[in-house]
Amino acid sequence: MRNYLEIKKSVKAQLELSKKYGKNKTGFTNGINDVMEIIYGNVLFRKEYAELETISREWTKLNPNIYMANIFYAKTIFEIYIKGEKKENIPKDKLIEIKNALFKAIEISNSREEAYRIGVEMSYVSGLDNDLNLFCNNYYNSHYGGNNPRTHVSKFYHGYSFSKLAIYTNDKPEKIILGNDLILNKKLNYEFNFSERKNINRFNLLLSTLPGTIVDIEKITLTSDNEILLFFFKSVKI
Repeated sequence: MRNYLEIKKSVKAQLELSKKYGKNKTGFTNGINDVMEIIYGNVLFRKEYAELETISREWTKLNPNIYMANIFYAKTIFEIYIKGEKKENIPKDKLIEIKNALFKAIEISNSREEAYRIGVEMSYVSGLDNDLNLFCNNYYNSHYGGNNPRTHVSKFYHGYSFSKLAIYTNDKPEKIILGNDLILNKKLNYEFNFSERKNINRFNLLLSTLPGTIVDIEKITLTSDNEILLFFFKSVKI
């Protein structure tokens, strides 16, 4: 049952309990964050977002340094006050609230996409061309390194980019093999195609990262014309 009024009461009770034990992070923080992830993974309608406004604001105040807390709040305000409204009816104070939350999120992790997506949609709907350019430029700079001198050539990639992923096999990087672009915070399949059959005893993964990046490898699949070999993580030396 989609009873977001009861959900609001439940989460509010958890927030109040958490505040009794500390002003910021407590032993309840991870649990509440998991609950918020589930809630926002299922919310659909404006009236449901309206029920979440109070707890999303409270959650952000309690944990301003959690990336998704700021995203949840910005998304809630956008869905309630901005989306579907005429430009002249959009309250300026709500635009300021959204931008403050989004810029805080970008400050925490400027490589994630959620803040830019909300910022671009908010700017487009509200007719804020300067803000639209700002979010687009910030996204471009954080993911692709901005503009490079024309003389710059990277050892592995032409230019800087957080989206590039490549491998080379065995011990020497005789040939760098590019894969499909890296997407952060999603479990995906990445494919590398060889132009000829090869004997492989190891491969080296090349990627651009930020501090705090975790690489989670679930399995490696080798394919040929008539054979598929699966290597799960427990059988791989890394």
